[in-house]
Amino acid sequence: MVMYSRYRQMTWLDILSKIEDDVDKWIYVTALRSCDIPCVAIKTLFAGFLRGRDAIGVHAYIDIEDFEELIIEGKLSSIAYGLIEEAKDLVNNSALIHYMDHVINALEVINKYLEEYVSRRLQDIAVILFRQEWDRVNDIVKLLKEIREYILRELGKSILKEIKE
Repeated sequence: MVMYSRYRQMTWLDILSKIEDDVDKWIYVTALRSCDIPCVAIKTLFAGFLRGRDAIGVHAYIDIEDFEELIIEGKLSSIAYGLIEEAKDLVNNSALIHYMDHVINALEVINKYLEEYVSRRLQDIAVILFRQEWDRVNDIVKLLKEIREYILRELGKSILKEIKE
């Protein structure tokens, strides 16, 4: 397992190279494209994390930097309500349900091969949205808070390590 501070430096190609099983590779890759419908919070949270660092290098698509900005700088209750509102608006849209299924499975792959803390909590959020459990805003806020605190600890550790070296 790699810690988040290492995971966040990886591009999707680096992540893919760490996945050993061909079926798991396919599961991961199918979630990278994101959903074909406008759902900015959902895309930023899930695709941003799954894609890792922008492989192109010109910030051409939503990546982990967007994910971190949302988690670290965003108001967690607003993010949670935004996720639920996007999911509610699109509940009858089979594309979103289909995408969330891909996300849940891809996060399981990330948890299996690479990073397990953030991926497990994101998976819990995805399941809440997938099951249409709209009354669980507080649970989403709690999970987002755990992710934020973990990322800040991890970034702090990596920053201190860079200063020492």
